[in-house]
Amino acid sequence: ALPAMDRELVLFTDVRQRLDANAARALAAVFADTSVGAASGELVLEDAQGYGKGIDAYWRYEKLIRRVESASGSLVGVTGALYAARRSALPAVPAGLILDDMWIPLRIASRSLRVVFVPTAHAFDQAASDVQAEQHRKRRTLAGNFQLLHRWPQLALPGAHPLVWRLWGHKWLRLLAPWLLLIAFASNAMLLLDGPVYALLFAGQLASYSLVALSRWLPASMALAPVRLASAFFSLNLSAARALIDYLRNRDGYLWPVTRLEKASQ
Repeated sequence: ALPAMDRELVLFTDVRQRLDANAARALAAVFADTSVGAASGELVLEDAQGYGKGIDAYWRYEKLIRRVESASGSLVGVTGALYAARRSALPAVPAGLILDDMWIPLRIASRSLRVVFVPTAHAFDQAASDVQAEQHRKRRTLAGNFQLLHRWPQLALPGAHPLVWRLWGHKWLRLLAPWLLLIAFASNAMLLLDGPVYALLFAGQLASYSLVALSRWLPASMALAPVRLASAFFSLNLSAARALIDYLRNRDGYLWPVTRLEKASQ
């Protein structure tokens, strides 16, 4: 469809999310700056309950990172539910690609154009209410990160892309996080008798994982913020570990059916 277009700006959206009435206008406004090649909207999670509140806290942290990236240069990815780009800057998207919302902005950024965050352009979605639903969604996204590295390995090499260090800080280290957590736990256990500091650190790790266990055994405990955050943190890192296995099993496919939400957006 793109070759048939005669407009300079292309708006990308998902079919499920509800858009704010002024979202497209807010995105279009930033292209008055000729250095901008793409602009990302903001995904707002509604009616977060239980486990969803922990994910909402994670998403607020993610949006803070995007604000800082945008203010200091360029984003490494956009919100797939709502973003816009200059048609003249759009790259070809490989067949079977999972994360076009990273491929497109990274290709645009490689042309010395900026990818910015527009927090006034809103798309609204329902927060996942349970661990399994969020894990399915997150595993697919993280598997997409592995696919992106496989198809464009230069994204991990210093100097190969203008945003490579941002990618390491924002994306690639997340893929390593579950394995680093295992190393931290094992090394801390081996040093347990070497001093009170190691004992205190190990106790902190055990307390954190105990909160995760509590969230599984006693779902009502998810009403407590520390339990929600610990559960969300553990779940996201477990998803990262499982995503690697998923990707190795199916490198080019859409790995799961679409997650159904308990309540559709109005």
